[in-house]
Amino acid sequence: MSQNKLIDSTTVGLLFARTESKDELKPEAWADQIMHLASISKSANALLCVHADDGFGKTTFLAQLFDKLNASMDIVTINPATASLQPGWLTQGLAHWLSSDRAGITSIHQKLSAIKDSDRPILVCVDTGDFIQPSQLALEIPAMLNLADAVGLRLSILVCCSPEKSRAIQNDSQLCNRLIFNKALPPMSEAELVKITISKLKRANVDPSMLDEKRLHQLALSAGGSPLRMTKLICSQLGLDIPSAQKKSSITSKPTSPSRNTKKQQELSAVILDDLLAPPNK
Repeated sequence: MSQNKLIDSTTVGLLFARTESKDELKPEAWADQIMHLASISKSANALLCVHADDGFGKTTFLAQLFDKLNASMDIVTINPATASLQPGWLTQGLAHWLSSDRAGITSIHQKLSAIKDSDRPILVCVDTGDFIQPSQLALEIPAMLNLADAVGLRLSILVCCSPEKSRAIQNDSQLCNRLIFNKALPPMSEAELVKITISKLKRANVDPSMLDEKRLHQLALSAGGSPLRMTKLICSQLGLDIPSAQKKSSITSKPTSPSRNTKKQQELSAVILDDLLAPPNK
């Protein structure tokens, strides 16, 4: 234990941090699903849905999707951190994304029309978290897809949510008409959970040999495919206190093609969309 001086709150925070590209998590089942989503979103303006229980890697899946597809399409991720969303939040979020490259074009219709000639599909990913309800999606998604149809743009919307919300989306009369993909996120395998755990331990300056490989595989089996559950089991084994759930940021981000400005890409990677969120006291 003396060799691991960072087994404290900082270490725990690193263990619970979002999976990074350097963690080299690339489940084959995820890759198959991403390619399927790519094929659909390049050919149809539609609603897509991927669902899984909390802690099974939905946000990590979106990061993997971005890494694999951003060279061939524009990907916008909207992740509100409050349920108090103003009407039109989805359209405003996309307009905010578009305006970064097209300042001076005022309406969302004009902005969408301006990128039609680029022939790059747009995939809007909505990570619902605990906040966005199907009723809020029903007020936004059909209108956004109808607008894309009107201007001749290839634009699909991917909702990442819980199984319960997925069923509600399927049963909603306004959403089911545009829903053409609704599948569960495949759970990670035992070997994949061990791999990502070893990477996270190293990132947190904890010697992975503190837990032998056999024990890691036993914990992965108990985790049942959930990286969050695996991290909690690891913390328990190391005698670390498990932190309460951290509040997610509300961000919209977009990829930048090699020809675009790198500084702009960095700025867009963490744009806080305060204008999408209603004040808490209203």
